[in-house]
Amino acid sequence: MEIYLIRHGQSKSNNDGTIQGQFDSPLSDLGIHQARLIREYLPKDYDMVYSSPLQRARDTALIALKIQIDHPKLEIVDNLKEIGLGELEGIHSSTLDFSKDQFREHAYLREDLFNGKFGAEKLVDFKSRAAEVFNKILKNSQNKKFNRILIFSHGGIMRAILNYYLNLTAETIYNTDIIKLSKSNGSWKYIQLNHNNIPQSIESSNE
Repeated sequence: MEIYLIRHGQSKSNNDGTIQGQFDSPLSDLGIHQARLIREYLPKDYDMVYSSPLQRARDTALIALKIQIDHPKLEIVDNLKEIGLGELEGIHSSTLDFSKDQFREHAYLREDLFNGKFGAEKLVDFKSRAAEVFNKILKNSQNKKFNRILIFSHGGIMRAILNYYLNLTAETIYNTDIIKLSKSNGSWKYIQLNHNNIPQSIESSNE
């Protein structure tokens, strides 16, 4: 079985420095451009597509695959949402009393900076949610004998899945990064298909 994990394109909040979590920010112009560019890295044939309900992930899937929201192979899965950051969502990062390094440790799922404060989702709960939803998707895919599925979600979800199944701590996962997982002889292997190949700024997109 092959599983493609795809992070959403750049959102408007990514671009302006607003903290997202589950804040439902749309794709920026660059994010739309990125979603179009990753078409060449995605398989033409697939059995099912799963997407977070947040529009930055959902719209990345629709644009990249050239499908509509009612496509029979598309399923919106609520638990594929990014980690919740409670009252911090929608606030500009410059207003926080935390350093970038501290916030990065939280984003990389290494240290729970908030531990439930501000109504933020605890890391232990988020990791459990990510593992549970991935297990459910995996079991469903195996029961239906799917060979290839695509999952459009978020950096946090992707890190949690890699940590749970491969014991990996992923560092930077860029917008529209694609990680291909394949299972053979009972073990998982992964490869990043387009890391650094998709422009991450307006300037680089014009090169």
